[in-house]
Amino acid sequence: MSGNHAGAINTTIAPEPTCTTRRIIALSSAPPRLCGENMMTGLAGLRRTQRQFDIDLADLRDRILIMGGWVERAIRDAIKALISCDEELARLTIERDAEINKMEVETDQFSRTTIIRRQPVGSDLRAIMGAIKIVTDLERIGDLAVDICKQMLSMERRTRKFENYLEVMADHVRRQVTKALDAYSSHDYHRALTVIDLDQHVDTLCRNYERNMLTVIMEDSALITPALALMNVAQALERISDHATNICEMVIYIHLGHDIRHTTQEEALKMLDLKEGEWTPPTTW
Repeated sequence: MSGNHAGAINTTIAPEPTCTTRRIIALSSAPPRLCGENMMTGLAGLRRTQRQFDIDLADLRDRILIMGGWVERAIRDAIKALISCDEELARLTIERDAEINKMEVETDQFSRTTIIRRQPVGSDLRAIMGAIKIVTDLERIGDLAVDICKQMLSMERRTRKFENYLEVMADHVRRQVTKALDAYSSHDYHRALTVIDLDQHVDTLCRNYERNMLTVIMEDSALITPALALMNVAQALERISDHATNICEMVIYIHLGHDIRHTTQEEALKMLDLKEGEWTPPTTW
């Protein structure tokens, strides 16, 4: 996991905000009429509540990035187990998925508690709602890494044909997930856009790989079972790419307030007021 993902989880529980503080946050366009000493007290309370909420958001971000580190490792180990026929590593990766599931439950609970206690609005609410969706995508990526391991364990025979093609696809997907987490950590929506654009390339790699494996099956019917298993692996990688794309769409939603899900590239560019080519991925990753 890249260094900018690191961060210790802050477990400090901030005090319950008062009803007055809740109203100040929820009705910021119509603040209470305070004067003199009461005004100073009210403003101090508002600043204190915002600081407490900022601490909660930082805690939530750290939880997501730690969970993301576990997911990155699951992808890496699943592919390594597949390529090297390492059954022990495959089983270990499957076992570790329980920890990812636990993190999902705990982070969702923390998010719900934060919403109840802080009653955020506007960009603060987007930050939490987007985080909840990112956690869901990370958990599903973990499940897909488990599926890859299970496919590997189910193969009694192996075919090495087009294996390098699968490795290239896996490397693209792994870096997609890493850069999606980097984009979330650094609030970099341009980086998020390049990850989204790469999804089309991964889709093409998956289709080409499936065509190649169908050729293998037609040439040697004895390889039907392993070839189908490897095609399932390619499909799992393609779905991981989709989830990385979902994460980046949430990064854009959190920081720009635009929901570009289920839009074409042209529509998204128009929504974000970007010129053509501004989200083209670099030639090297």
